Formats: sequence, structure tokens, C-alpha cells
Amino acid sequence: MLRRPRIVFCDLDDTFLATDKTLIERNMEMLDELARRGIPFVPCTGRGLNGVLYHEELASHPAVRYAITSSGSVVYDMAERTPIHANVVGHERALELYERVRDLDATFDVFADGLVYAERFRYERLPGYGIEAPMTAHMLRSRTPVDISVPEIISKAAMVERIGLYTHMGPEGDAARSRAYDAVASVSDLRWTSAHPAGMEIVDERCSKGEALTWLCGHLGIDVEDSVGFGDSGNDLEMIEAAGLGVVMANGMEEPKRAADMIAPANDEAGVAVVLGELLGIPTA
Repeated sequence: MLRRPRIVFCDLDDTFLATDKTLIERNMEMLDELARRGIPFVPCTGRGLNGVLYHEELASHPAVRYAITSSGSVVYDMAERTPIHANVVGHERALELYERVRDLDATFDVFADGLVYAERFRYERLPGYGIEAPMTAHMLRSRTPVDISVPEIISKAAMVERIGLYTHMGPEGDAARSRAYDAVASVSDLRWTSAHPAGMEIVDERCSKGEALTWLCGHLGIDVEDSVGFGDSGNDLEMIEAAGLGVVMANGMEEPKRAADMIAPANDEAGVAVVLGELLGIPTA
């Protein structure tokens, strides 16, 4: 018999959110049930903190006491909006990586202090990269374009969490992605993960959503076996493996599906709410 969860970790894009990046009513109603039962719901996302706060109804929900952001780089206390655990890229490695890829036709998004900064000329290239419209719209609204260079952005940041690098979709971006993969491998103790075929999420080698899940369970005194983790893509893999019950959406990628304990209905079918209802013994309507 499956254990009822004491804590829920959940990716946002293409997992908890609809494909068009909106909140799903049935999922939000399940958060109400979690709050009534005292079960924390932890958004676990590649987004910065600002990307969680964009969905104010979610960010301020009583079930949401913590959030894992920047692909596991930072765990935030959502009441205080302050970091309580971090494995970050930092200033020196971010700058070293930038010097190796600065000539690429690619973004170099600096996730820092809960926000995402982009040189304006790179920001303005995004609509031409062939990325699907909902993702492009999300990226444009979540990034702050600035008229200073990446080295200046880095120097002004208190904490550089991770780097985001996006290229053209498909074969047009292959050469740039290959250069970027090599550049990441050449910088000490960095790795990359991805939730999108045109994108790289560049993080500290120790960082993953799974590491953050394990840390937060320990911090709260909850057995990891009493956790459930929902995801859909490559940057969710370690979370799926670490959770007591790892659940991947029907719309998810094949690699995390192979690691999952359960496949949920698709995100647009409120798969998160469906599975949590089963785990909590809530009769279906």
C-alpha cells in the first residue's frame, strides 16, 4: 500500500501548471486540502523566486511554506522570502563561464537574488529563437532586461544562483549548444541540466532538486520516504529518484518516466490533483 505523504514536492511548468503556464483550478483545490491536513506543498522549479511569486495565489497559499528555486540552487522560506539553504554557482564561476560563451548567439540569464537578469540585446533575441509561444512569453516576463554587461550584473549580485542559456531551437542551435556543453564541462564543479530542448540550466555540481528535497525533509524532521515528488523533465530526475514516491506526468520526458514509481495523468488533466487524491483517500466525484 502506498504511504500517505507528509510533504509534497512539485515542479511547476508542465507539471502543476497548465501547458499555457496558468494555474489549474483542480490542483489549487487540492492545495486547500493539503493545508487543511497540515501537509506542506513545496514548488520545485527551475524558475527564480520571482517566477514563483508571479503566481501570487500559489505563492501565498497556506500550504506553501517553502519553495525550491533555480533548479534546486536555493530553498526559500516563503513567509520571510529569505534563503535557508543554497548550493549556488557564485560570482567567479559565473564570470568564467561567461567569458567562454560570450560570443555565442544565446541567452546568458543570470539568476541572482530571486530575480533573473539579461543583457538587453540578448533579451531582445529571444522571440526569434523558435521557442514555443507560452515558453517565450514566460521567459520574457520573468527576465529583467538591463543595459549593463553580464560582468556588471554579476558584480552587483549578492548571490548568483544559476545561469540559464537558451539557443535557437533545432539544428540551427546545435553548434552553440555543443560549445556551451563543452564550456560548462571546462569550469570546475559546474554541471548542466535541462527542462527544454533549447535550454541549459547551469548549476553547482552539488545542486539538484533531489538534494534540496532531501535537505528540506531533514530540516523539517520528515522521513524522505514520506515525501512525494512530481515532475516531467530532466531537471526533475534527481527529485523523482530521491522522493519516497516519484511521480512523472504522462506528458513528461522518457528519462524521468523510467525512474518514476508512478505515471500521473497529464498536467492539463490536473494529474497532480488526481494522484494526490488517490494517495489521501479522497473519493473522486
